[in-house]
Amino acid sequence: MPSAPTVSERPARARARQEPLDLFAIALAAVLPLLIALSGVLADHSRVDITFENPTAFAYDVSVQSTGSEQVLDLGTLTPASTRTFGTVADRGESWSISFRYAGVDAGSIDVTRTDIERGAVTVPTQMAQVLEQEGIAPPPP
Repeated sequence: MPSAPTVSERPARARARQEPLDLFAIALAAVLPLLIALSGVLADHSRVDITFENPTAFAYDVSVQSTGSEQVLDLGTLTPASTRTFGTVADRGESWSISFRYAGVDAGSIDVTRTDIERGAVTVPTQMAQVLEQEGIAPPPP
């Protein structure tokens, strides 16, 4: 008597191999639009380089923001009597507010335009050092 055809295990294995591919395709389909949207958002922001000249004896922590905005971007520290460029800073618009701090003490801020930034170095006003000295803060030793 002829035997009945047997069902092969092969389709189950092929199905098992295909399930991870299906999950990958679903995950990619879900994440890809998000990545495309995010890249568009990031690409929309222009970037600028900001160069600072610090003629004072103080090392300032510098932050920037759009004038009137609450969103602050900390750039880094300017060492005494130096020039430093912070590259590819997200553009804050036409009017910027730049703040200077030393040892946690607010030394003041200045307002500049994007055109000022693009023209050349922003010089830290010597009045910033005077504010700190009036607070009884001496510059660090050289």
